[in-house]
Amino acid sequence: MKNKGIPSLIAALPGAFIAVGVKTFLHPCIHEDGSAGACGGAGQMLFWLGIAVAAVAAALAFMRSTRVRIALWAALTVVGVVIMLTPGVIMPLCMMMTMRCQTVTRPAALVLGLLTAVLSLAFCAREAMGAAKGRRA
Repeated sequence: MKNKGIPSLIAALPGAFIAVGVKTFLHPCIHEDGSAGACGGAGQMLFWLGIAVAAVAAALAFMRSTRVRIALWAALTVVGVVIMLTPGVIMPLCMMMTMRCQTVTRPAALVLGLLTAVLSLAFCAREAMGAAKGRRA
């Protein structure tokens, strides 16, 4: 299949955006004394999930085995769902609905996780259809 690097680059963008965003403008609550709130763990988990998405998606550009590529795309789909569920479901957030983690971090994780899952699923299906077409020919 030609242009294996383009889908990988596209899929790496939401992961990089999550990783950079959680450390900058999408960060969860920080108390006045500089300590992290209850949502600090969710921010750390989102950071590492974003790094993982970006790294695996970048590595996909260099993978030659179709089976490995399909498996990695499927794994990235699952990671996208985990990103969506991390703030508030897997990891606790602050109780007040007006806190930054509830109004900024959680919606951003939902959107970027959904984007990661949908893109990865689409690229996985594209890869699988390309492999099936190659077997028939």
